[in-house]
Amino acid sequence: MSKVSKSLSCVLIAFSVTAMGQDSLNLEDLKAFSYPFNILEGEFVGAGSERLKAAIAEAHITLLGNNNRSVLEAEFTNALITELNQNDYNTMVLEVGPGAGIVLDKRSKTSRKTLSNLKALNQQYTLNIDNRRVTPIPDFRTIEAATYLQNAIKNEWSFIAIGTDHWTGVKLLIDELYANVSEIHKPVHLALYQKTRSELDSLLSALKGQKNEDLLLLTSAIKASSHYKQFLKKMSTIPGNRPLIEALQFSIDYWWMYGNKEFYKKNELSSQRNKKLLTKSLIDRKFDFSKEKLFVNMWRNHLSKGTTINGFYGVGNMLLELAAFHGNKSMSIAIARRYYEEENTIKDGVDSAHFKWNRFKELIPLGQKDEWILIDLRPFKERYFYGPYQLTTAMHQLIQGYDFVVIPKTDRQATIND
Repeated sequence: MSKVSKSLSCVLIAFSVTAMGQDSLNLEDLKAFSYPFNILEGEFVGAGSERLKAAIAEAHITLLGNNNRSVLEAEFTNALITELNQNDYNTMVLEVGPGAGIVLDKRSKTSRKTLSNLKALNQQYTLNIDNRRVTPIPDFRTIEAATYLQNAIKNEWSFIAIGTDHWTGVKLLIDELYANVSEIHKPVHLALYQKTRSELDSLLSALKGQKNEDLLLLTSAIKASSHYKQFLKKMSTIPGNRPLIEALQFSIDYWWMYGNKEFYKKNELSSQRNKKLLTKSLIDRKFDFSKEKLFVNMWRNHLSKGTTINGFYGVGNMLLELAAFHGNKSMSIAIARRYYEEENTIKDGVDSAHFKWNRFKELIPLGQKDEWILIDLRPFKERYFYGPYQLTTAMHQLIQGYDFVVIPKTDRQATIND
């Protein structure tokens, strides 16, 4: 045997001995870091709540990663806003798209009208596609979501809108552009506006579904429309319309890339744009990271520390580093459900055919039907990174990516506000 072969054999034997000496994480190991809690009358109670409240009191930036737009996700968000409000938070970042953000700002000036204004918005713009109702701003399609927004507005919070406007909101943004035209000049643009609007109605009503090929047909037709292009050109001369036009154009391009299955490109552009939008908004409002506090409510995969599941450094990582740069603490929470109600039957996500692909699959079995579970990942680094344990790639990413994972009790679909 050559010297090289002998050396390689020694390395492999040493690795095997080391690996054999390592334990794999099991559910009992993880239970030691899970804490039950509940939400009563909009506030956190129980052992887990005390741990969560202590972390909130220390943090200047709190990141909440949602996933299902469900009843309990909205309920948790609402209770979190109440707790954050008691700790001097008053600014929230939403992932609804800057165009939708302008609309929400207009229609949510007072908390008393938030529910009714969003209901009117949904009634006017909801589409029925393949027997499914899709709303113009999906994150605020439900009564429960409108309730947490109302809670923030009642406490005089302001919000920043980033993300990509949904393709279902294209008519809404077209209407907003025309609404910004002065009354004296509206007749000049009326015919072009009506032609553009009518063409969009036809394109949307022809949709058979929401698959890649459906959205590719829709967005390709919009991009090719002479009425649409001419309308945007005319609207760009109206004061205040440029942010709406940028939001609309990016949205159509983004959903065209989605339809064309250019996933890497759309995700890269979206990640960079989100950071730019947030940076500009914080600079414009002279946000002071050394003193002020910020709450971010987005899809959970965008808020992890390090790289996202898509392989990019996202908003979450940017804000976590900014908090550290200014000598403050941050906190990142991800929601991952187990039990949920569907068609009057309680189902267990562990039994799903897709569960093996779930990146939270090692934690989700800790979920309970009748109480919330808070898993504190913060001690995991010292105990499991530097201890005699073997970690899966998914668990390694979770420990690096989040401070807490919240597993709701039995979840259910939220109530569409229309």
